[in-house]
Amino acid sequence: MKWISAVSIVIAIVAGVFAFLRNQAADAAAAQVASLTAEAQKARVDLKTAQSERDALRKETAELKVAAQQLRSAAEVAGQFLEAEKAVSARLREDLAMTSARLAAAGRQPRPSDALPPGVLPPGVVQFQRPPPPAVRAAPGGGATAAGAAAPAR
Repeated sequence: MKWISAVSIVIAIVAGVFAFLRNQAADAAAAQVASLTAEAQKARVDLKTAQSERDALRKETAELKVAAQQLRSAAEVAGQFLEAEKAVSARLREDLAMTSARLAAAGRQPRPSDALPPGVLPPGVVQFQRPPPPAVRAAPGGGATAAGAAAPAR
């Protein structure tokens, strides 16, 4: 009987130690699960933040692409304008060269209108005369108005 009691005590002690160790392992596992859950939650928050940053960067990239396309179009239009201006400039240079050649060929003979004294007009030209300014007279209300001007309503 002593052996049974001793074995029972040893079994009880082993069962207690086993329960204690099992409880310790369960507590450690629960702590590890809580830690992993917190890390997973933090990872979810980080993921959402990264996704929102990605979306903002995508939007900014799209806006920059549109701006770049507008700049390309503006540069193309400016290039076309520059080419047109070069063509006009070349044509004007040709016209100037032709006119210079004509003037040189004509020898720049004086015209009769160049010989007129100041104040004398060539025949057929009439001197322009200004009409006199409108008369200003006193209106029956006391204020001076130009002839034909409307008086304010009273």
